[in-house]
Amino acid sequence: MLSPFLKFIVYIMFTFTVAHVISFEGFSLGTLSQYSEYSLTEMLQSVFVLISGVLFFLSARLNVLLKPVSLSLAALMLMIFIRELDFYLDAFVFDGAWQTIVFIVLVVTSIYLWKARSAFDEAVEHYSQLMSNGFLVCGLVIVLVFSRLMGREYFGRASLEKIIRLCVVLKISLKKALNY
Repeated sequence: MLSPFLKFIVYIMFTFTVAHVISFEGFSLGTLSQYSEYSLTEMLQSVFVLISGVLFFLSARLNVLLKPVSLSLAALMLMIFIRELDFYLDAFVFDGAWQTIVFIVLVVTSIYLWKARSAFDEAVEHYSQLMSNGFLVCGLVIVLVFSRLMGREYFGRASLEKIIRLCVVLKISLKKALNY
């Protein structure tokens, strides 16, 4: 088992590497960066979603107590991964194929959770007490809610304008407070 300090170093190095790879695409292409379906950033996103799904599935196999929660999170990651493949499914299967596949995954997951609802309740209660729950919830909120809202041009622009106005007001207030 890795020591906490060594884990910290590995996480920092991994995060730095991913950020560097993503920024490389932006810096090398400059204003011509498209971040299309073929971009390195999009491919990394799909790979990380797939890895997350596999890890949740492995967690379900290794930890019987958390199995219902882990399988539902694995299904969520699978549905996100399928949605990320929308471009390829439209081109090689049929337009709207991702909705059909996601619906099938959703139905199968719902049936499993209905049959295992008492175990699911216990697993949710147990998982909610783990420290990793907070990280997971924060990550899901950022990825599934915040990024979608900020991705909408109107909402993103309005939010940034409010943040900029708040920063200007804080700057003026600090300047006045420091001059006195």
